[in-house]
Amino acid sequence: MKQAYPTVLIVAGNDPLGFSGVATDIKSVTANGAHPMVAISALTVQDSCSVSQVVSTEEELLEAQIDAVMREFPHSVLKTGILPTSATIEVVKKAIAHYSFGAIVVDPVLRSSSEDVLSDDTLAALKELCKEATLVTPNLPEAQQLLGAPIESDRLEEAAESVGKILECSVLLKGGHAKAGATLCDILYDKANNRIVRFEHPKIVTQNSRGTGCALASAIAAYLAQGKALEKAVGEAIAYLQERLHQSDGYLRGRCSGGLDLCALTKEG
Repeated sequence: MKQAYPTVLIVAGNDPLGFSGVATDIKSVTANGAHPMVAISALTVQDSCSVSQVVSTEEELLEAQIDAVMREFPHSVLKTGILPTSATIEVVKKAIAHYSFGAIVVDPVLRSSSEDVLSDDTLAALKELCKEATLVTPNLPEAQQLLGAPIESDRLEEAAESVGKILECSVLLKGGHAKAGATLCDILYDKANNRIVRFEHPKIVTQNSRGTGCALASAIAAYLAQGKALEKAVGEAIAYLQERLHQSDGYLRGRCSGGLDLCALTKEG
């Protein structure tokens, strides 16, 4: 009997530069040992400096894309990126109710790395979607919006647990936006085991950090698709992202915020 290949369904938007969104998701899932499949939730107009337009995919078309994938691979892991409208979110919720996803990773994209607001009128619907998730992966500004309150940099563990209890799911609070020195800390609130896990790693300062959230969430989804436990999946995904940030430094990959080298296209030495 042939073994099923681990698969990830990515529901996210398109970045014309390939620095974020589905292009980054595809590369990260592939590099971490799973097969990526895509349902486009939005088309965007953006360069490395700003996002100028976001157009949501029609609900019927998005639903048809998801159905086409799930008919072929009914136990795929679901990873979501930008979901621009409450109607878009409802399509995803309907799919979750209908299909048996292996796991669900929600990257709650509320802003891009260039600080342009992509969507802020979907927060209530997004919170409801998160309650269906295996893991939600907010950065600090996103966690503050989900929590509805400011978060102090020295209280990340408490914040991760608070967000997790509000959303009723596990939460990986990414520490990249927190005030820090040479070391950053990502905080995992593991709902199933009701515990906090800290992932400390060196801070890598580079222009080429566009799409880090997409890459991390997609790597986690790839490892979950392989059957790895949540803590192990998160730890291996963080290690992968650290390696790619290090490899990406020193290369000009955009006028403002450059993209990661996710597929070992560059070599040291």
